Amino acid sequence: MAVSDQNPSVSGRRLGWSVVMSAAIKVGSAGLTFVMFVVLARVLEPDAYGRFAAMFSLGSFLGFVVLLGQHTRVIKRLSAWIEERALGLVRGLVLQSVVLVLVASCAGGLCLWGASAALDAMGHPDTALMVLGALPLMLPFALSELCAAMFRAQGSITLALLPRDIVWRVLVIALSISIGGQLPVLSGYDALATMWIISAILGAVIVAQAMLLAHKLPTGTWSAHRSDLPRSFWADSAWLWTASLVNIMASHLSVVFTSINLSDAETGAFFAAGKIALLLQLPLVAVALVAGPMLAKAYAKSDIAGMQRTCRAMTPFLAGASILGLVIVCVVPRQLLSLFDPSFVLAVPALIVLAATQLVAALSGLGSLLMIMSDNERAQTFIAGASEIFGFILIFALTPVLGLLGAAIAALIGRSLGKMIAAIFCFRRLGVDTTVFCLLRRTDTS
Repeated sequence: MAVSDQNPSVSGRRLGWSVVMSAAIKVGSAGLTFVMFVVLARVLEPDAYGRFAAMFSLGSFLGFVVLLGQHTRVIKRLSAWIEERALGLVRGLVLQSVVLVLVASCAGGLCLWGASAALDAMGHPDTALMVLGALPLMLPFALSELCAAMFRAQGSITLALLPRDIVWRVLVIALSISIGGQLPVLSGYDALATMWIISAILGAVIVAQAMLLAHKLPTGTWSAHRSDLPRSFWADSAWLWTASLVNIMASHLSVVFTSINLSDAETGAFFAAGKIALLLQLPLVAVALVAGPMLAKAYAKSDIAGMQRTCRAMTPFLAGASILGLVIVCVVPRQLLSLFDPSFVLAVPALIVLAATQLVAALSGLGSLLMIMSDNERAQTFIAGASEIFGFILIFALTPVLGLLGAAIAALIGRSLGKMIAAIFCFRRLGVDTTVFCLLRRTDTS
C-alpha cells in the first residue's frame, strides 16, 4: 500500500508512538551521556580530562571512518529486502557489512599504532598520545553503529538504542562513582587507561547485542542461499560512507582541532560545553531515527506528499524542544559547566553560541537526512563537507584571537551554512520544505 493511500490518522498515530519511544530512549541516553562525562570529569584532573576529550572525539570519528558507511547502507537496503523476503540478499548484506568493518578496523588500528610511534619519534608526544588513545574505541564504536542500524531497519528502535545508549553508559557511570564506600574504580587512572577501560566495556555490550541480532533476523535468513549483492555496491557504499563522515565531522573533529591551539584544560572546557549543547540536538536525533526509513520508503514510491507530511509532522516537536533547551542553557550556563569542573565556567560564552548552533540545525529540519534518503548523497556530501571544512578553517583563524569563543563561532557558521543550504536544496530539487516554514504551507494528505 502506498503511503499516500494510508489512513492519515492511523499513520499519524503510528508515527507519533514511534517518535515517543525513540525520544524516550534518547532522553534517557542523553541524560546518561551527560552524567557519564560529568562523572569522568570529576575523577580525572582538568588537564587529563582535556586529553581524554581529544582521544574520545578522535576515536568516535575514526569509528565512523572504519564503518565505511555500512550503517546508512543497511538502513537504505535492509528494510526493503526484509519486506520483500529476499533473505539471500539480507544474509549477504549482513555478512558483508560485518566483514568490511572488521577488516577496516584492523587496518585502521595498524595505521594508528604506526602514526603514534612516528609522531613520538618526531618529538610530538602529546599528539602521539592522543592518536594512541583513539585506538581502543574505534572498533567497538563502529560495530555498535552497525548493529543499531540493523535493528532500526527491522523497526526495533529499542533494541537498536538500549545497548550503547543506556547499558554501556550505566556501566561506565557505575565504575566511575564510589562503590561500597570505596574509591571510584576509574579514579587514579590517566586518560589513556580510561579510554581502554570504557572501550572494553562497550565491546562486551556490543558482543551481546550482536548475538541478539543473529536471532532477531527473519526466520530462514541464515539458511537462505546467499545472493549476489547489486554491482553498485562500491559506489553506493563510498558515497554513503563519505556522507556519514561529513555529517559527524563537526561534533567530533572540532574538539580535536581546537586542542591544537588551546591548553588541555581549555579543551576539556570546550568538550564539556559541546556535550551540554548536544542535549539540544536530542529532538533532531530522535526524529531522524524514525524519519529516515520513512523518508526512504516514500521516496522509493515517488510520494512527495508523504515526504512533506513526515517533515511537517516532526517540525513542531523539533522547534519547540530546541527553543526551550536554548532558553534553559542561557539561564543557567555557569551551573551547567560547573557540574563538570568549576574551572570550566570560562566556556560560558562558547556554550551559548554552541547552543544557538543546535537551534539553527533544528529549525532547518531534516534536509540533510532527506538528501541521503533520496539518493542525493553526492550533493549532500559536497554541501556538508564544504561547510564543515570552512568551519575548521575558521577554528584555526579564530581560536588564536578569541580562544574558546572563536571555536564556538566557527562551529556556528560552519554547521548553519550546511543545514540551510541542504534545506534549500530539498525545496528546489525535491519540492519538500524541511524547515519550520513548512508549517505555513498546506500539505496534500489525500
